[in-house]
Amino acid sequence: MDVVSQLPKLEMLMLGHNSISAFEGSFARLKVLYLNHNPVTRFDLNAPVPTLSVLNLASAKLSQLPDALFMKM
Repeated sequence: MDVVSQLPKLEMLMLGHNSISAFEGSFARLKVLYLNHNPVTRFDLNAPVPTLSVLNLASAKLSQLPDALFMKM
């Protein structure tokens, strides 16, 4: 997923039902991100993603989200 986050024109990314356990990065133009049904234990964005309108982390194994994450969306 780290390599995919470097695609400058990526707007929709659907990675549900995989084995992704962590993500820290950013997306330039991403509007939709589906990470549902992944064993995600850590999720954070390094830079603001103001275009993000849909984030699906359903059935993740997150105990909490970083407080600063919400300021980046």
